[in-house]
Amino acid sequence: MIQKKLSVKNRRAVSNIIGSLIVLAIVASVGSVILFQGLNQINTFNHDLSFYDKAKNAKLQENLIFEHVRFDNSTVRDVEIYLANIGTVEATVSTVVMIHIESQELILAWETTNSTGDIFTPIQIDQNQKITLTADLACPSPSPVPSLPDCVTAEWDDPYYRDSEYRISITTSRGNFVPTIATPWNT
Repeated sequence: MIQKKLSVKNRRAVSNIIGSLIVLAIVASVGSVILFQGLNQINTFNHDLSFYDKAKNAKLQENLIFEHVRFDNSTVRDVEIYLANIGTVEATVSTVVMIHIESQELILAWETTNSTGDIFTPIQIDQNQKITLTADLACPSPSPVPSLPDCVTAEWDDPYYRDSEYRISITTSRGNFVPTIATPWNT
């Protein structure tokens, strides 16, 4: 019996607790290396993606709204368009198109590449801008009364234009399209 006690006492081995701690230390060190490598790769991918798609991201952040459209009869054919930038980047108007809905007549077609070289200043974030353009109003028809002269210059006050709706479309330099429909009620 004495020998049995000696044999158990003389046995040299690693206890279960010490063995578990050693395995845990190895797994934690290898796992942290793998985790940090993975996080580094994800950060590199996101950084590269932000440079690749910068223009598209700016396009998505651009947002203009029409605040007001005024058909100015005091200057015969002017249209005042009030725009507000509610996006998170500045916006520049590149084209303005107005169509007489009933006749599909092109009343106004303005773009930055026209012969006058007009260009609007960018509309800053949370700012607004007034754009004044002159419409090309054609005389709708000859005068129905022979004693009256034919139309020389049409105005917003003419019934043909006053009682109609107009589709106004604005395109920005980034390619966003902003439409609205307006009626010259204030002529």
